[in-house]
Amino acid sequence: MQSTPAATRRTALAALLSCVAIIAATLIAVAPAASAAVTVNLTVGSGTVGVVQTVKASLSSGLIGTPAGQMSFFVAGAEIASAPIGGSDGSSVTAKWLPTKAGSNTMQARFTPIDGSAPSSTSRTAQISKIGTKTTISVPATAENGAHVQLSASVKVSRGEYVPTGTVTFKLSTGATIGKATLDGAGNASTNAPLPGNSTRVGIVAVYSGDAGATASNSSAGYVKVSVGATSLKLDVPETVPLGSPVTMTVTITPASARGKVVFKINGVTMNTVTVVNASASFTWTAKKPGTYRVVTEY
Repeated sequence: MQSTPAATRRTALAALLSCVAIIAATLIAVAPAASAAVTVNLTVGSGTVGVVQTVKASLSSGLIGTPAGQMSFFVAGAEIASAPIGGSDGSSVTAKWLPTKAGSNTMQARFTPIDGSAPSSTSRTAQISKIGTKTTISVPATAENGAHVQLSASVKVSRGEYVPTGTVTFKLSTGATIGKATLDGAGNASTNAPLPGNSTRVGIVAVYSGDAGATASNSSAGYVKVSVGATSLKLDVPETVPLGSPVTMTVTITPASARGKVVFKINGVTMNTVTVVNASASFTWTAKKPGTYRVVTEY
């Protein structure tokens, strides 16, 4: 049967439409997919000055696999660590952080892709506490009254790597300050300080004032046994007195810082014990009969 012109036109039109449909399907199949956003996740906890802690950053996205790049960690704008991430390096990295400042610390994790696309980042705030300290004191076991003695203190943290800075004040157990010293790079301080002139046993405490990263602390008391260190006694007694007249006997002690008690003896008999005041002691006595009397003082 021979085709009519109309049938031929319909056949040609159907073939053309089929080609158009095939071409349209091909164009849809090669259209690029929309890019997926990359999210940076950061994990950081509260901590303590001078104590190392581990922080963690990871990536998440809608892409198949994790995009490759570099993850960097920053605290107060300063980089503290950096490591590759993504691809064969996995979707997360960790870093060690040694906090040096108490209070709120802001950390940022920044991902920089290797394909040159825009970086992604996130930030977290960590609360960092001051590190606890322990102060110890070293004093000489003995010293002479009024002398200057070497006092030493050491301030150490309870854990971690922080070295305290600042000042140590040396105080008597009564609260009076007798010296101050600045801590060195190892947390030690020393000074020469005078001892009070009115005690036989002196208690001294080292008081650390703390710094931006470390708490204050006081030492227990260290004790110094103080000796008088007297070198001489001078006794003033009149050579003769009328019978029945009072006689005042005075002993002067060297050095002037001497303290304690003086025993007055007459002919070997103890007559009185007198407390030293301003390096001297006096005793008044009246003879009951005439004669010669021997006066001795013991300090």
